[in-house]
Amino acid sequence: MDQTPDPTITTPTAQPITFNAEAFAHYLDEFQLSDHEVAEFLECYWNLLVQIADFGFGTHPFQLASGDKASVLDILLLSMAEAHEEDGASNE
Repeated sequence: MDQTPDPTITTPTAQPITFNAEAFAHYLDEFQLSDHEVAEFLECYWNLLVQIADFGFGTHPFQLASGDKASVLDILLLSMAEAHEEDGASNE
């Protein structure tokens, strides 16, 4: 049997998911937040959703590195701690 790949069959490539806070900022208009606060909130919310999706598909870096299925709480706490450390480093 011929093992040569069929050139007419294409495999879709995964595109990185990007986030545009401006597209969702109008949902927070009623809360009287500054533009910076809105962007920060939406970025945190987006990162949380991405972490949950990664965990659900078993592709979260913690799962890949450890080879273990950690609990959702473990993953979220680790992610929040990492984000807090990064935010603290950027404020210095």
